[in-house]
Amino acid sequence: LAYLLCSTALHVASAEGKAAAVDLLLRNGAKVDALDRWGHSAVEEARRTNHTDIVERLEQEQSV
Repeated sequence: LAYLLCSTALHVASAEGKAAAVDLLLRNGAKVDALDRWGHSAVEEARRTNHTDIVERLEQEQSV
């Protein structure tokens, strides 16, 4: 739970597999390239926790 204090909402939603929350955050301007305290991006958190649908969504957003 320590990551909750040092991460963005997008990091947490990505790590927890909350696709609807990820979409909502992205539609409202969340920064895909933001890094947490440990230098990880939201896409890295989604990849680490095997949420491939979110990885794809975040990578798609990065390429825009």
